[in-house]
Amino acid sequence: GIIIAVIAVLVIIGIVFVVWMNGGFTMSNVKQAYISTSLDPTTSEPLNKVKSISSTEPTIYIAALIRNVDDGANIVAVWYHLDSAESVVTDPLYINYDAWVNFSIDRIGSNFPTGSYVVELYVDDYLEKTLEFSIY
Repeated sequence: GIIIAVIAVLVIIGIVFVVWMNGGFTMSNVKQAYISTSLDPTTSEPLNKVKSISSTEPTIYIAALIRNVDDGANIVAVWYHLDSAESVVTDPLYINYDAWVNFSIDRIGSNFPTGSYVVELYVDDYLEKTLEFSIY
């Protein structure tokens, strides 16, 4: 009896450890997300992770690792420029597999507007991740 109980406890501890090492018990589909100015063209993984970006940068990316989504899940990024109350909603991406995805905004004119920004990532209309960055 005691040996079986000890084995059961060890099995449970092992399962909890494995789950924790693989991202925990979160229901979130966005496992990682970063602001970047450069992406791997094949995988969409960020080649750099930034919090502060020059206003002359041509493109700003959000790269997100999406896991465990339902078939046809839609992913949307909403960009907010906090200093002007302007926002941009991206076209949704529809995926049914684990992958890095990316969203981007391109500079219009000579510079991006400076200030503070927030990007919200939604999976099937649920807010999954919020990222903050600034443009100088």
